[in-house]
Amino acid sequence: MITMYALIASLVMWLTLTLSAQTPVSENADTLKLPAVLVEASRFDVTPSQTPVRLSGLDARQLNLHAAQTVGSALQNLPAMNVRSYGPALAQTVSMYGFSGSQLSVLWGDVPLNHAMLGLADLSLYPSLMIDKVDVNAQQGSAEYGAHAIGGIITLEHERAPQARQSLQYQRSNLDASTYQARIQQPIGRWYIDAGAVYQDAPNAFSYLDITQNPAEHKRRTNADKSLASAVGIIAYTSRSYTSENRIWLTDVRSGIPGSIVSLTPEARQNDRMVRFTTRHTWLLAKHVTMTTSAFYARHQLDFLDPRAGIESLSLSESTGLRSDVRMALTPDLQIRTAMGGSHSAVDASTYSAAARQHYYAQLNAVLFTRLGSYPLIIHPSIRSDYYTDFDAALTASLGLVMVLEPDKHRLFVNINRNYAPPTFNDLYWPELGNPDLIPETSHRLNLGSDIVLNDHRLSIELFANRTENGIQWLPSRSDGQFRPDNIREVTSIGSTVDYAVQHNITRLISFQINASYTYLNARYTRARFPGDAAVEQQLVYQPENRIQLGTEWVRKHSRIDLSWRYTGARSAVEDGSIVLEPFAITDITLSHAFQQQSGDISVALSVQNLFGRNYQEIRFYPMPGRIAVVTLQFNRKP
Repeated sequence: MITMYALIASLVMWLTLTLSAQTPVSENADTLKLPAVLVEASRFDVTPSQTPVRLSGLDARQLNLHAAQTVGSALQNLPAMNVRSYGPALAQTVSMYGFSGSQLSVLWGDVPLNHAMLGLADLSLYPSLMIDKVDVNAQQGSAEYGAHAIGGIITLEHERAPQARQSLQYQRSNLDASTYQARIQQPIGRWYIDAGAVYQDAPNAFSYLDITQNPAEHKRRTNADKSLASAVGIIAYTSRSYTSENRIWLTDVRSGIPGSIVSLTPEARQNDRMVRFTTRHTWLLAKHVTMTTSAFYARHQLDFLDPRAGIESLSLSESTGLRSDVRMALTPDLQIRTAMGGSHSAVDASTYSAAARQHYYAQLNAVLFTRLGSYPLIIHPSIRSDYYTDFDAALTASLGLVMVLEPDKHRLFVNINRNYAPPTFNDLYWPELGNPDLIPETSHRLNLGSDIVLNDHRLSIELFANRTENGIQWLPSRSDGQFRPDNIREVTSIGSTVDYAVQHNITRLISFQINASYTYLNARYTRARFPGDAAVEQQLVYQPENRIQLGTEWVRKHSRIDLSWRYTGARSAVEDGSIVLEPFAITDITLSHAFQQQSGDISVALSVQNLFGRNYQEIRFYPMPGRIAVVTLQFNRKP
């Protein structure tokens, strides 16, 4: 293993020296221009290529490629993303680099989307049609983004349209799922209004092959329906020295919970009702000084009902937060940002009522432009202190470096940081089983990589190593066999990601793009949790060692063909590795054409997911559907 990483590191350094020797570095070169990737990986006035992270993200078209429907489904085509789904209408969680879903923070602007009780963010609750872009920052961690960013951060964002836009969209699938969407984006002088709504009705009664039977039988999945209504409203104001933005997002989801195919729950239902509001205000105090103040309110009513089992679990999670930061450019080469904030979270559940949690933090971040010999060097130091009423203060820090070896063509980056994540409300306060003595999880991470651009080609290589200590895990007690949480998990993850893309214009009207990525992950327990622990040195559950993604798009004037293929390697379904899920490869294709009209354009698309109808499971005993065909009609009105 060490030999493999030595070879990869040697290759990166060889490419570095070879390319940098070919072209001298200009005295003012401090940026690396990459192909269009929508990323806001830093909160400073720097370009994406000046941040010490591997660039990753999705724009509006990529979010809805192959009629993805949810943010979780769209993320499957990004490198290093491990998306797990219980079915087309069921929960979706995502993780990166061997971390768990509860160790990854999902934000809508400044509003956290992770559930306070569970710690997870269920991305099946967020329709991709409501979002314009997704930014992924897997490296900078807690010192920049807070506690739950121990395993990375995903930010859902909206883009401001330069001119008025109105759009209507309708989708229909062969699973009898219908989706309706409407949106208005309207600049009015200094004001800007953005309003949109999505309604989805998806029965999802698909057929699957039950391999637990001998011989295997074709059966029909029931109680997997989903009804979703979601609306977003944004009002923004901009002047020369002041900007403000107010957002509200309302969502109501009602879905069946069919259970696994060996433990069916034909009457179980789950209802999610969410309200999220945020207000953000920025003042230009001086030529190079800005102050931003933001506040948010989040409410999530989560109810699980199973009449047959006599279960009626009702919960209400509420949180409010306030943040203020000042950003200053002290010199042309030095920017600093100070931030302070706090939040109040409370959970009221039918199973327990926990004490409210207060959280306060202060942080200092900087970016310094300097040189190392003839090469521009950008330094990103960060330090942050967090205090929870449940725990002592925790200190996190990070240091990132970016070196531009050849202007517009080649850069190196490295990021090292210390992170932490507090226990969830369930971990602490679950009746009779929670553990109030839990301490936060901690992690130390190292990421280093290189981006190379040669004409129409882009190559990114990244190596990563993570070590998590005091990890929280629910294990059966030796005294009574009941599952209880404890700080007993120690995990080491190492791996690499290689991402290649080429974009080329064949003629003025015809162009193509090809993307390919490979992720290797070795994530294992490094310490026995109890005597005779068979999970030691086993790959973590549902974490594939190998993932491959290929994609291509061909565009001719107003017509487009998108084709993608993704391979997920074998995964352990139990901790001792005795049960392994088979690897699978899924192919998706979309054909689309836009008809230009005087009043606007009408686009028609046919998407086929799982083109070859593969039988596969992302989670054991939760079958995924076979071939799904989706027709999309969209009308965009011209201003």
